[in-house]
Amino acid sequence: METNQLNRNNKIWSKYLQCVESNQAAFLPQSIHQFVLQRCTNKPPKKFDRSVIERYLHNQDRLRFTIDQMRINNFKPTLDDYKFILDRFALMGSRSGCRRIMREVLDNGLQLDLECYNTTLMAYVRWIHRQKRNNHQDTRPQRIISAEISGLLEEMAKNSIQPNEDTYNYVLSILKDIQDFDGLIQLLESTYGIDISNPDQQPIQFLDFHAQNPEIIPPKVSPSVLRSIIDAVGNHSNLSTLISVFEALVNPITKDGIQTYVWKVTPEEASTSQVSIKGKNLSVSVLDRLLYHITQKGPSFLVKHYLQYAMWAYNEEKANNMAYRNSILDNASLDSLKHAHMRIPRIFFSAQLLTSIRIGVLDHHGIKIGVIRYLIDKLPMIIQSQEEEYQELANWTKEYESKVNELLTNEEATKMDNETFDNLLSKFETDIKLLNERASTLKLHNRFLRVAGNTWMPKVWEQVASRRRQSREKVRLQAEKEEREEKAKTLQDDYFVAASAPVS
Repeated sequence: METNQLNRNNKIWSKYLQCVESNQAAFLPQSIHQFVLQRCTNKPPKKFDRSVIERYLHNQDRLRFTIDQMRINNFKPTLDDYKFILDRFALMGSRSGCRRIMREVLDNGLQLDLECYNTTLMAYVRWIHRQKRNNHQDTRPQRIISAEISGLLEEMAKNSIQPNEDTYNYVLSILKDIQDFDGLIQLLESTYGIDISNPDQQPIQFLDFHAQNPEIIPPKVSPSVLRSIIDAVGNHSNLSTLISVFEALVNPITKDGIQTYVWKVTPEEASTSQVSIKGKNLSVSVLDRLLYHITQKGPSFLVKHYLQYAMWAYNEEKANNMAYRNSILDNASLDSLKHAHMRIPRIFFSAQLLTSIRIGVLDHHGIKIGVIRYLIDKLPMIIQSQEEEYQELANWTKEYESKVNELLTNEEATKMDNETFDNLLSKFETDIKLLNERASTLKLHNRFLRVAGNTWMPKVWEQVASRRRQSREKVRLQAEKEEREEKAKTLQDDYFVAASAPVS
């Protein structure tokens, strides 16, 4: 699929070059230049290595050439054109390229908006991930990256651009990845009202500021934010701090029915007055980071406790999602389905989660053998439960698709204008695609879990058990050696006592 798309884009680019070389580009309208700008390159994948980056290096040359041709033919690139280039550079993790484009936007008399800054911050995130993936060690100190991020935020404040949730999510991820824990703590306290040292209470300065400025709405805590917090605290603090932060943020205390923190409301909760608090920010990535750090730092019983907690959260979400989806089809109409949001599984057991636990177990040289044994015992039940959820989700998707097709052919749908009908159809297609993708994800991870249960998990358990047996054998041999030495010393002492005794 990617190859076919790339071939089509290359053909478009080849035709465009022919027009330029034959001096026919002057007759092309600006819309053609803009079309070529958006089709001359293929979208980089989300995960890439060095070879993939090299394959997409021609993007920069093609984008620059198209912009230059627009100027040569007296067309002024629009802000949307520059946003497209920013997006391409950000997906490649080219933070320097994004900063150059931002300067060029200002030089051309255009105004940067929030989307431009967020795209540039995304470039920093992907640049850091690319460095880690390719094992590149950046020799520049972290304060340089921190200073650049601070500079971007200061520019936004100077231009009266209010950051949104995405802005803070990107900044939080960057500070976590460059291990600027002090900056991360400051951001959490001033922006989210989360005090790592006392997570049950929001800082007084935060409360006073928002009491004096009620028009400023603090960003809401999302699962990605919670994941960054858990990962950062796990890397830089002790186990007790990690547990207290997780418990306080996942199950916050309520005062007079009011939540202590402002959580990110999911789409299906936006239209209802009831918003669940307990465990609402959990996702598989949050549990993965939590179990990773607990397995490395905590005792075995604590790992088992949170594995059991993950199973409970998974079963509860599974039941709630199933009940919610079934209620959607009851008395379904175009109007009700138009505003309905699909609940897809956020909590499930993945191969990455098992890998994180394995790393922690092996780092402790056999101390936590019970964790692997516990997982081996529970894995068949987990796989069966996720297979049932996959089957339920796949069957419900078919019912939903059938219901949608039925409603789109009734009299109410025929009375809609073309634009309304197209928007509704696009929404349904997006929902069905999302459901199918998540069902495929569940099926894929179940396959990985089966492979793990039949291959490396028994081997790791045997390896850890062997280490423990060797350790016990060494302890036994050492004890026997000490016992023999003690007996020999006792016999030696008795001999000298007897030898020194006076002869009668």
